[in-house]
Amino acid sequence: MRILYISNRLNARDGSSVHGREFVKALSVLGHDVVPFPEIIIPLPSGRCSVNSSSASDNLSRFQKLRRKLKLNLKSKNRYLRDLINLYEGYFGSKNQIRQIHLLLKQSPPDLIVYRAMLFDFVPNDLYKWNVPMIAEVNSIKNIEMDMGKIKNSTFLSIWAEDHNLKPAKAVTVVSEPIKKHLEECALDKPIEVVENGVDLEEFKPNAKTKQRLQQKYGTSGKVVVGYIGSYKRWHGLTDTLKVARTLVDDQLPVHFILIGSGDDAALIQKSIVDLSLQDHVTQIPNLPHKEIAEHINLIDIALMTYPDMKFFYFSPLKMYEYLAAGIPVVSSRLGQIESTLDGRSFGRLVDPGDIRGFAEALIPLISDTQHRRSISQDARIWAEQYCSWTSNVSKVVSLGKSLGSR
Repeated sequence: MRILYISNRLNARDGSSVHGREFVKALSVLGHDVVPFPEIIIPLPSGRCSVNSSSASDNLSRFQKLRRKLKLNLKSKNRYLRDLINLYEGYFGSKNQIRQIHLLLKQSPPDLIVYRAMLFDFVPNDLYKWNVPMIAEVNSIKNIEMDMGKIKNSTFLSIWAEDHNLKPAKAVTVVSEPIKKHLEECALDKPIEVVENGVDLEEFKPNAKTKQRLQQKYGTSGKVVVGYIGSYKRWHGLTDTLKVARTLVDDQLPVHFILIGSGDDAALIQKSIVDLSLQDHVTQIPNLPHKEIAEHINLIDIALMTYPDMKFFYFSPLKMYEYLAAGIPVVSSRLGQIESTLDGRSFGRLVDPGDIRGFAEALIPLISDTQHRRSISQDARIWAEQYCSWTSNVSKVVSLGKSLGSR
């Protein structure tokens, strides 16, 4: 099957690129002729991308930098002005992409187009006329994300744009049941299939030698490492993670916390570490390329995800599947897709959001009983092998595509 996969996040410098890259790789492994757009750029060891025409923004002139700064300033003034600018940029940016995609379609028309749904992306709406079945891949609801703060930040323009982007699709895949439910409540009259995030089972797996080497490097030998990998965003609840750390340290347990990542709340997290006197008990490691995360995940004995209580929790955390593939038990807030994945399984512990003592109580048996932790580590790996590979997830999308008929 020849498949055109379109995602503006393929060459992003954060975790959002992982899904697309792994999707493309899994299609190739399964023997499909897959064409990614834009072309995937090989990431450098530092996490940066090699420079080509699609990364020309790295070489902005002084005038262009000034223009971009002015534009960002205008966007910050008013949310309607922000979305008007986004609408303008999206329209003309899409026109440029459409010309390039038309050349690909003329050279060799695909049997299926899969595109990642993005705000103010009008490419799919043009490709509809080629009469190729299209599947929209919905990984998040941006308008809900925008309204997670104290002030409602979405507008009728962003709501329209998110809805408009799904119209040309014959079917939709989503990464969690809450997203499916939300789209059904919005009366989306298309087949919707849940295809959770996955993991590269060869990249992410237990490695005792790597673990020992990293323990020596970061000075965690003799400690049970509780860890988090991801961005520092408010809805990840890292301030609660640090409160749990303080509780366990006060209980005189042999723990050390590892936080890998950075983001909007980096200053807040650093302040919380100092305020809670955790400097000797928390190690922060800056953002790492995905390849290095597969190595550093071996530092972690228990993963902790303290998401706060949210009205609509639709996330399907990529890292959760990577933890499990690496044989790491997970203690998490009882929310959304996480609950349906971990509930009743030996390698998962669920706690009500915000219950700091509850998180500590869930962690204590895992910290204290090394043999039990090793046993459920094996359970986690076996489960990941059975249910979490990217190839099995991609197979669901291909089957859905075949059910939509041909050109």
